[in-house]
This record gives sequence, structure tokens and C-alpha cells, in this order.
Amino acid sequence: MKIGLVCPYDFGAYGGVQQQVLELSRVLATTGDEPVLVGPGAGRYGGIDLGDSISIRGNRSIVPLSIDPRVKGKLEDGLAGVDLIHIHEPLMPVVGWAALTIALPAVITFHAAKPKWASLLYRTVPGGVFGGRILTAVSPLAAELPPGFGPIEIIPNGIDTARFRTGVQRHLQQIAFLGRPDPRKGFEVLKEAWKVVSEEIPGAELVVMGIEGTEKNRIRYLGRVDEDEKSRRLQASEVFVAPNLSGESFGVVVAEGMAAGCAIVASDIDAFRAVTGGTARLVPPGDPGHLAATLIELLRSPAATRDMGKRARQRVAEFDWSRVLTNYRDGYRRAIEIYKPAR
Repeated sequence: MKIGLVCPYDFGAYGGVQQQVLELSRVLATTGDEPVLVGPGAGRYGGIDLGDSISIRGNRSIVPLSIDPRVKGKLEDGLAGVDLIHIHEPLMPVVGWAALTIALPAVITFHAAKPKWASLLYRTVPGGVFGGRILTAVSPLAAELPPGFGPIEIIPNGIDTARFRTGVQRHLQQIAFLGRPDPRKGFEVLKEAWKVVSEEIPGAELVVMGIEGTEKNRIRYLGRVDEDEKSRRLQASEVFVAPNLSGESFGVVVAEGMAAGCAIVASDIDAFRAVTGGTARLVPPGDPGHLAATLIELLRSPAATRDMGKRARQRVAEFDWSRVLTNYRDGYRRAIEIYKPAR
């Protein structure tokens, strides 16, 4: 099956949606399917490049989107010969909008938790635009769409759990953080908490992935890391911390920390509560004092952290790509069966 994977976000920028689309492409290729990446920056991965993007602020983050009016023509050319298209974030301009007009069987995936303004915008979208297409969302939060959009299935983000089981030696009192330098990721809250943690636990070390900085106060900044280094660093850490403030719909980085066997300390927000399923220590968002106390308690209780990591690994098996891909491929089959081309 030849599948066009359409992403509105620039593949040259780090982001959870881009990572998921790239991973989906990789696992599809292992089953004999022929995935075709389509989006801004896709050329670096051998896909159909839709040109440059610009950074637009939204949902307390920066999103890299294409606003090139020639996108529609590039999409039509790039998707020629595919059996169906899988459109990620269909209401993101202009790639998502253009992809919705392509006359092909389609599976559509919503990734983001919707801010209030987006909910109002979605009510202006004709429900018929999704008719005859399979709608999916990565979580119940992402599935919160206005009435009339049609039935929507929950297919969670996929994790290659085997990648995080390579036997790397774990370092006691090492804590890992992974995220972009967006305010809603909560890194400033973590830095405040770390002042207390580093005083109380002299041997503790904080490893920061995804953010550049100068090493200070036992904080090691690694910047952007590749998948192999990310796996090693997570497996080497005793605790993974996710101090995010809001705006999350799933929490792929949290799931990766779980797959690595880390004890998880995360903000008590809907998305993280759902993905961790009772295996994590949840703290009030934006509260450095509570975060520090929880980290200190766990670093002083190695048996408790090991037990948490073990239970987290058991829980995250539900999100392994072996399960997620089966659900998507079933959706692809049904999308082709129900498709009725215009006459």
C-alpha cells in the first residue's frame, strides 16, 4: 500500500507531531508498505518537500507552518499514485487545508489539545469536509471536536519501546528533562525547583535535552539530541521530570521516559494523568516547591523509584508501535473501502 503521510509542520524543526509522522513512516516501511512523507522540510528525509515555513506563535508555543499558496499544486503532484493519504492536523494552515481538498481515501489524525479560540474556529468548519473519511485522535483531549465532525477513534501516539531497552547502566540520582525551550514546557519551574534539589542532594545531576545552555549547578545541557542518544540518556536516568504547564494532548516524551524505565514526576494535567495511568508522581503545574520536594523524596528512595520505573514500563506497552500500527492499518483499509470518488 502506498500511503501519503501529510504533516503541516516543518520536518526541519523538532516537534512531537513531526516525530510521530517520521516514526510512522519508519514502521510502515518495515511492513512492506510504501510511505511517502509530504510536508515542509520533508526533502531531507527523501519525501515531497512543500517548501519553507515560518514560525507562528500558538497554544503557548511556536509552530513552523508553510503559508506558500503553491502548496495545493505541490500536494497534488506529490500524492499522485498513492492509495490513500493520512493527514495529520488537518486544520493547520495551509498544508492541512489543502490536503483536505485532495480527492483520495483519507485517514485524518488530530494531535493537539485545542485552546478555546480553536474550538470557536472549528465550529465554522463545515462538518461535511470530513465525510467519508476515517477520523482519529491521539487522546481524548485531542478528540474534543464540535458536534457534526463525525465519529472519532482514539489511536494513541506510538512508542518504539524496544529502543529504550538496550541495557544502558542507570545512574542513581540522575534526573532527565526533554523538551523544547517553550514556556509551556515548564523548564523555568524546574530550574527553580533544582536550586533546592541540588542543595539537599549533593550528588544529584540534571540532564537537559532539547535546550541549549551553559553547565551550572550540576545541570548538563545537551541541546538537541538524536534518537540513539535520547534513548541512552533516558535509560541512564533514575527519574524523568515533565514540569509542563498546559497545552499537552498526550505526552510522547513522558511515554518515552516510561519506556526507559524511569520513575516519572510530571505535572498534574489531564494528558499526563491519562498517559501515565497511575504509575507516576503528579505535582501541581507551576509549583517549584512541590516539584522539588517530590524529586528529593524519590532520590532518597531508590527502591520506590525502581518500582515506579517497572510499573511505568508495563503501562507504556499499550503504546508500542506494534499495537498502534495495527490500528492505523485497519483504518487505512476501511478508508479505502468507504471511499466514493466524485463523478
